[in-house]
Amino acid sequence: MRKAILSCIALLFSFCSFSQQNSVGAYTSFFNSGSHFSFGVIGGGSITTDKTFLIGIEYTRSLDKLFSIGGGIKYSYHNITTDNASTTGMSNPRHGHIQFVTLPLYLRADVWKYVFFTFGTFLDIQAESDLVTTMQGFGVTGGTGFKYDFKNKTTIFVHPFYEYHPTQNYIMFGLRTGVAYRF
Repeated sequence: MRKAILSCIALLFSFCSFSQQNSVGAYTSFFNSGSHFSFGVIGGGSITTDKTFLIGIEYTRSLDKLFSIGGGIKYSYHNITTDNASTTGMSNPRHGHIQFVTLPLYLRADVWKYVFFTFGTFLDIQAESDLVTTMQGFGVTGGTGFKYDFKNKTTIFVHPFYEYHPTQNYIMFGLRTGVAYRF
């Protein structure tokens, strides 16, 4: 897994040398909603996240004045509660955590000077969990962001986003904040 992640990072940053307009940024998120999904069976159970921390780096390359393509790598840590409710209605909640390394790839549209939209896909690689055996796979992401470009080529941004994990029927909403450097 380490070789795959390092290969993706090397590929991502190798694009920097061939692009005329690009940016490299870092972001974090401490605010994420209490995401919820069910195992798909009535009375079958659910998993809820109550606290999430994520940190990531991203590279964005301009395709034209409106569109950019981006990607990166992020690490996330989620406090989770599983509830394997039985058909009798008895609840048995358990608390734990799950960690992911995520590789996103997205299309970005800068529609106004301070507003952008993103839509794309990602691959979650489960790093560790003390309650759930496997929750990795592909998903879709999107959001609307707000940015401010400084004259010294620095950009700050706030990016409300969502992620949908179809294999787990899992939706997460959050708010990323970060800084990028354009060159």
